[in-house]
This record gives sequence, C-alpha cells and structure tokens, in this order.
Amino acid sequence: TELTNSSLKILFSQIESGRRRIGFDGRGFLDMSTRLTKLPAEDLSKLIGAAGAQQMMTAMPNLLFQLPTSAGEEVAKCLWGISRDLSPENQMVMTEFFVGMKTIFASAGKESNDKSKLSTSPALLRALQNFVASGLFDEFCKVAAQSSKIDASSSSYATSIAAYLECLDMISASTITTDTMGI
Repeated sequence: TELTNSSLKILFSQIESGRRRIGFDGRGFLDMSTRLTKLPAEDLSKLIGAAGAQQMMTAMPNLLFQLPTSAGEEVAKCLWGISRDLSPENQMVMTEFFVGMKTIFASAGKESNDKSKLSTSPALLRALQNFVASGLFDEFCKVAAQSSKIDASSSSYATSIAAYLECLDMISASTITTDTMGI
C-alpha cells in the first residue's frame, strides 16, 4: 500500500494547477486519472484501497477543471458512485467528495475576480451544481439512513452531511430550476 499511495500522489500531483511546462501537457496523467474513476468501486478498492480513493476525491477539483463538459459530468458521476459505494467502509471518501465539490463551487465565485485561476466551463459548473443539488440527493439520503440503522448511537455521516449542506449553501437558488427538481 505504501507503493500504491506514493504512485497515486505522483499521478495526482501531475494534474495539479500550475504544473504545466513547455513541451509537457499532462494529457497522459489526466487520461490515467480519468480511467481510474471509471473502474467499478469494488475493483478500485482492491487496486488502491480506501486511502487511495480518498486521495482521488481530494484530487477531484484539479481533474474536473481540466476536462471538457461531457467528460467532466461523467467523471463526477463516477466519483460520486465510488464515494457512495465505498462510504460504508470509509466515510471520509464521501466527505472528501463533497469538500472537492465545494472547492469547485468556491473557485467559480473567485473566477470573476481573478482570471489567472484555473476554471471550469460554465456548462460543467451548472451540471455539477444541478447534480449535487438534486441528482445525488436520494442516494445520499439512502446511504446516510442505512448507516443510522446500523449504528443508531452516532451518525457516522455527520461530517458528510455537513459538507453536503455547505455545497448546497454555495449553489445559488437560480441554478436549482423546477426542471432539475422534477416538478
């Protein structure tokens, strides 16, 4: 696992903002990171473990900032599936997913003030906001409710719930349309 964690640190460090050099565009690292997100959660867990999945969620903003809209939407949904499926064993994976989304939403607010920052497309930002606000709500509630049935003495999802609520707070009411809420 030490080798796996080191390898993941190297992989994800190569997609960080500001890592671009002349003659090196990092597409191979971006492609490899994207491929990892598309693995079934069980296979990914065997390959990189819960700590590796948590690292992947931490790297999510850097990954999504560099993807086109359709690929970004797909990767975000894959990452949600990973965090949902692995959360019973490691709840921090889900918390890191929401912290990553919060980072993306916060950066969108800063983009208008500082054009030098990496940004995501407005279409991807809207898709991510709609996904967090309505697309994953039912699944998140089911996972959290299942956890409370198993361990009624404490909510192991308290940090995930808090992070999710912070994401919702960052999403403006104008992005939650009646169409996305199924009304």
